[in-house]
Amino acid sequence: MLLPVATALTVGVAAASWWWWTAPPRGRGADLAAAAEAVPPEAEGVLVVAEPLRLARWLARRPAVAILALAVAPDASSAFEPLRSVLPPLMRTARGPLAAWWGKNNSGFSASVSPTDVVGVRHLAALKGLGWAEERMKGDAVRVWVFRGAPPPRQESSQHTPPPLEGSWSALTRLHGRWWRLRLARSSLEAESGVPPSLPECGGETIVVSTRLAQLLTGYSAPTVLASSLLVTPDGSWAGRLGGAPGNPVERTLQALVGQRNAVGDSPLASWESPFGRFYLSRGPAPAIATDPALLERLPAPALGSEWACLRGKEVAHALANALPLLDRLPGLPPRARLAAVAEHLQDIQTCGWSLEPAGGRLTLEW
Repeated sequence: MLLPVATALTVGVAAASWWWWTAPPRGRGADLAAAAEAVPPEAEGVLVVAEPLRLARWLARRPAVAILALAVAPDASSAFEPLRSVLPPLMRTARGPLAAWWGKNNSGFSASVSPTDVVGVRHLAALKGLGWAEERMKGDAVRVWVFRGAPPPRQESSQHTPPPLEGSWSALTRLHGRWWRLRLARSSLEAESGVPPSLPECGGETIVVSTRLAQLLTGYSAPTVLASSLLVTPDGSWAGRLGGAPGNPVERTLQALVGQRNAVGDSPLASWESPFGRFYLSRGPAPAIATDPALLERLPAPALGSEWACLRGKEVAHALANALPLLDRLPGLPPRARLAAVAEHLQDIQTCGWSLEPAGGRLTLEW
């Protein structure tokens, strides 16, 4: 009789421990906002996380989130590279939220740690040639800054003071002049900014309208190649409209194909029979390409200052994988290996939707 009871208790304790260990980070909004005020005023981007170690464990099981992170902040990864060695010990010893900032000439981390942990982190920062600053706080805690570039002017009031943040949140970030509040769950991510708009309805299809679609899908930040809209149907048919700087390599390639191929009926379209299948190309000033000519007419055009999307990960991953042989031969696009990795990670995403307007933004991501 005792053995079944002991077994049940052991399983219950193990399940509870796993549930606690894998729980997403969460903290008081007021604490996140206070940590953001320790960021230097000249920082271009800011990220404050409630529980750094929990966030690391959460991200390890959600590699697709890295695609979104690289897209919205493509410069952050390279800015933090010199600081990579000090991040793990700072995450382990942080008491409360950890703040990170980046910009053209500086980047760094700030957190509150115990006096006994200051010595080890300070020594590591010195070995790596990084800047260091510290300040005693009330109680048994020390606020530390580890940085690259100019030291943070802590006497000045931060230009990045976030709006009042009530309730509990996982992270707070400032990107492209907007404050975003994030709430992570076991199978979803929610982000809000300003007055959040409603999310669009796409009727089961994948539609993305964005002036930075190439970054959103690949993390690629080349300024001359930007996709502006994408449509993917459940059967895998797709259409894409390419924008960006006039005369970019992809645009020149598509215009050359349009000029060399036969027109389709009386419409301003051209067909192209390639080793990878038949494609249809528009003849307009913003070239578009599709596997079905009917999709070119339904392809939305981006509106200045407004971006929105309904994305189904498996559909986009399937279409991207099928298009890899073609995309590999278009100039100016990311390497095939990177696109293949993106397609693999997109398989994990069930749905993703976002809407970005001048007054606010909203994003949801589900696995």
